[in-house]
Amino acid sequence: MAQRQRAQRQVTSVVPDYSEANVIKSLSTIAGTVQKMQEKKDVARMNDYMADSQIQMLEITNKWRVENEENPNDPKAIQKLDQQYDKVLTQYNNKISGLSRDQWYEVSDKLKNQAKLQNAQWGLKQELVNAENNVNDSIKKNLELGRNMGFSGDIKSALQTYKNSVEGIRSFSDGVFSQQKISKILEDYESDFMESFIGGMIETDPEGALNLLKRDDVKDSLNSKEREETLKDLSDKRKTEIDFDIEKKKIQTENETNDFLSNPEITSAEKFGRLSKLENDEEVSPEYAKLGKLYLKSKATIKPKTNTPEETELIRLAAFMKSRVSKNPTLKESRQFLRMYDDFNKKTLKYMGKGQVSESSAKTIIKGLNTKLAQATTEVATQAGTIWDGFDEEDADNHFKQNLNNQLYRNEALREYFYATDGKNLNEEKRRNIAAAIVKKIEDNILGEGLKEFKTTQEADKSGLAKGTIVLIGGRRYQI
Repeated sequence: MAQRQRAQRQVTSVVPDYSEANVIKSLSTIAGTVQKMQEKKDVARMNDYMADSQIQMLEITNKWRVENEENPNDPKAIQKLDQQYDKVLTQYNNKISGLSRDQWYEVSDKLKNQAKLQNAQWGLKQELVNAENNVNDSIKKNLELGRNMGFSGDIKSALQTYKNSVEGIRSFSDGVFSQQKISKILEDYESDFMESFIGGMIETDPEGALNLLKRDDVKDSLNSKEREETLKDLSDKRKTEIDFDIEKKKIQTENETNDFLSNPEITSAEKFGRLSKLENDEEVSPEYAKLGKLYLKSKATIKPKTNTPEETELIRLAAFMKSRVSKNPTLKESRQFLRMYDDFNKKTLKYMGKGQVSESSAKTIIKGLNTKLAQATTEVATQAGTIWDGFDEEDADNHFKQNLNNQLYRNEALREYFYATDGKNLNEEKRRNIAAAIVKKIEDNILGEGLKEFKTTQEADKSGLAKGTIVLIGGRRYQI
């Protein structure tokens, strides 16, 4: 019988090789793989921590730069900043495995060194910015100093101050800025300084400023026709403002002095003393002071006359002055009004001193005039009456000229109209009616006097009556 061949079992083909050598080899392979995985995990963490660190360091850096921009290279401040960087970076040391920690230390050093280099570069730039700011601040302060020196008009001292400041700026800037940069900084400094000086001078002495602008060296310093013309215009304007203020103050002083001199409760000695002081202080003109002294010595003021031509003259003059001031007066109108008011005050004081105008009448006339003084000077006068722009004394005076031939009766009519309307809130119709009633009253009185009547003025002139005789022509009085 034939024998069947049996398969041989290969044990080694199904049982792993756990020999020591093979196990060691496998373990080594696994360890290498684990190490690589750990390294990759560390790299991922380091990338994450590096981004966080940079964000935190940037916030610290920005805050530090703001706090230290005036002194960016202060060693103590830099040391404090380094400590803050270290605090940020070391917080991640223990979160990195020992396997990659040296690598993290290397990354940390690079981040810190990069930040330090950037701060050093920023510090250098900031020092230059600070230096330029210091120069600009110095120039700004010297320009203000030049303006203040202009108030006193000491051009010699101002020019020396400018020269010293330029030398100081050049000394400070040397080695910090290029010569081109220094020239750029000082490019307009001379003209700006001269402009500031003259600007200050304009405030206190505009006429002196105008004279200064005629000098060639000043023109050379300004180095601009446009600047010259602007400063001239400003000087002219300021001179006008000062003159206007002086004129306004003068009128106010005269008004106050008129009231003071006519106050019966004040002694003559006290009045004389104040008037003398005002004259010595040049607050009133010598002419006004002379009239004031004559007024104080005059016996005619004890019992002044009433209803005089001089009183009418003041009323008429006041009416004329008021009519010359519009609701929104120009500077020219205001100055013209003040000059007329100056003459009016002198004339009033003169007539009061001669007893031709009573103190009460003068005050009443001035009270109405002060309404326009307030309007002309855009201020509220302390003694201003009611402002009225419809049918005033001048309109009434014209009405009387048209209806009354004789100057004496026109004067009488104007006085009566003034006292009937002054300070009263009457509309135009009522004022016209008052003027018409005054004319009728005077005409009725004339008719009752039995005066000789003629048809024409020529007939009256040829009548042979004495010159100055009052006659009637067409029912109106006429003086031959």
